[in-house]
Amino acid sequence: MNVLSSIPSLPNTFICGDFNARLGDLTGDALVSPRGAAMARWLADRSLTVLNGPLAHGIPTWVGFRDDREMSSIIDMFLTNASLLSPRLDIASDLSLGSDHRLLTLSFSFAQSSASESSSVTSDTTTHPRRLWNLSRLGEPDPCQLYQDTFRSSSAPLLSQLKRLVQHPPSSRPPIDDLNASLNNIIYRSLDASVGDRPPRPSHWKKYWTQQLQDAAEYRNRCYRRWRRAFGIDKVYWWHQHQQANTSFRQAVIDAKRLSWQSFCKSLESDFTKAISKVKQLKRRHLTSSSFSHPDGPATAVEVMARHLASVYDGHLLPSVRPPAPPDPSSLGLPFGPPGSSPLVVSPGAAAHTPSSTTHSTHSNTSIFSPATLALLIGQLPTRKAPGADHIKAEMLKPISTDLSFLLSWLFTLCWQWSYAPSLWRHAQVYPIFKKGDSSLPSNYRPISLTSVFRKLLELSLSPWG
Repeated sequence: MNVLSSIPSLPNTFICGDFNARLGDLTGDALVSPRGAAMARWLADRSLTVLNGPLAHGIPTWVGFRDDREMSSIIDMFLTNASLLSPRLDIASDLSLGSDHRLLTLSFSFAQSSASESSSVTSDTTTHPRRLWNLSRLGEPDPCQLYQDTFRSSSAPLLSQLKRLVQHPPSSRPPIDDLNASLNNIIYRSLDASVGDRPPRPSHWKKYWTQQLQDAAEYRNRCYRRWRRAFGIDKVYWWHQHQQANTSFRQAVIDAKRLSWQSFCKSLESDFTKAISKVKQLKRRHLTSSSFSHPDGPATAVEVMARHLASVYDGHLLPSVRPPAPPDPSSLGLPFGPPGSSPLVVSPGAAAHTPSSTTHSTHSNTSIFSPATLALLIGQLPTRKAPGADHIKAEMLKPISTDLSFLLSWLFTLCWQWSYAPSLWRHAQVYPIFKKGDSSLPSNYRPISLTSVFRKLLELSLSPWG
């Protein structure tokens, strides 16, 4: 009770664990223990609700055997003072986990204000889980060739549409965001068809886990369920089967761990670079990573850090003396001219020509977005970097750089023509990285921005003209 009394009483508090206290009718247990009586008074003082009562009344969370008798109680509980929407508490009574305690899973939703709901809608593109593919297979000839062929055939209609929009500009701005989404979806589908997607690893993922171990675990649980539901002499048989399955499963886990460790050691012996990288990783794991906090709670910490990051990006750090303005667009053969004039027609396919080349026809004006230059820039993009909100990485673009460079040349020209960049290129996922000093000061955190790789290519293409 001393530990429980030391917990501060804050809004939206959740407390869970093995309390070793029986609360009787409050949870549907058979009796009230002395510790349970003291805990009931503490719950009333803190206005805390035991979710086991309304959500799983009478379902044991601990089942054991004493003196050849099955005994059960409700001592593992969820406590909260929050208002929950659609709460659900699942107690895994049919899983054999090598423990007398049962696995409890609580799921619920929070009530959100209209303001927070509207903000969540606008930022949906940046909050959903990152999409992953088996990109290592792009190093194999057959999957890589399939990826290139699929992208080439799938992107042909989009390429024709971009050409038409640039060569025959409409009266109003075309749906550039939709065009960018189409390009992303083409890359997604091409990766799905060639190398396949890969679901994110769950938090409980283990390197040594195999399908054989999964089958052994399922067989152990199946024997346990049969024992729970058996009667008479069958109960003895299935308990014996469960014990044997549990022993076999534990031994298989030990063997798998040993083989995984031996394989890991051999890989370090044969690859010095991997050994150094692993040593650095182990060293970082033992270092404490600082996170920003505030005495007034996490909500205030979020507001303070948000204000700090906004001050970093508000432009006051830019030099007072700025570079000169870019040249007059009309002198560059760009797709727009002086006010009142009709847009010039640009053909990025002719961008490989130098400005000093011979005169071009109306349909082959010089563009600053050369496919050859874009292909070179794609090849120079760094790898093994976190993607932006569109999930696109440099490793995905390098194998298709030849076809992609022509498509991006038209897309970048269209963006230049209408002075508009897709919204995904203008959004970044910002993460504060602690540098040194006092971790409670937001100024000691340096933000990093994860932006779209297409935005980076556009910036690199425009940098010679800035």
